[in-house]
Amino acid sequence: MKHDIPVQTLRVFRLGLTTALTLACAYALDVQLPYIAPILAFILGIKPAPPLPLKKCIALVVGLGLITGSGLLLLPILTHYPIAGLTLIAIGLFVANSLSVQLGKSALGSLMTIGFTLITAAGYSSSQTGRMVVEALIMGMALALV
Repeated sequence: MKHDIPVQTLRVFRLGLTTALTLACAYALDVQLPYIAPILAFILGIKPAPPLPLKKCIALVVGLGLITGSGLLLLPILTHYPIAGLTLIAIGLFVANSLSVQLGKSALGSLMTIGFTLITAAGYSSSQTGRMVVEALIMGMALALV
């Protein structure tokens, strides 16, 4: 007796399995913020596409580090020149939203929004907290890509 499983069902199963395995690996590897890894796995896995090659995976992790690290670079400007810092954050959010809406690059726009808001807000209270969130995002992305 042969059972044919529809493609949509297999895609949902793959997405759920990827999310669950990423969460289990994040807890097993004792990542600082383990719940970020399945969110990134969900963002990457929601679009049905073949797996990324190794070069693109490395470029994606490095790009994520640069995008989220930009939030840490805004901290001195935000601390000493608050109006200029808020203006730069607003410009960054405008660019992130235009990437998401007009160009259809929702994953990149979401990551830029995280870099400009979450990292800056966490780093404003403590630079160690901001660095911890950046490290957790990079580890989460690496786990999501594996």
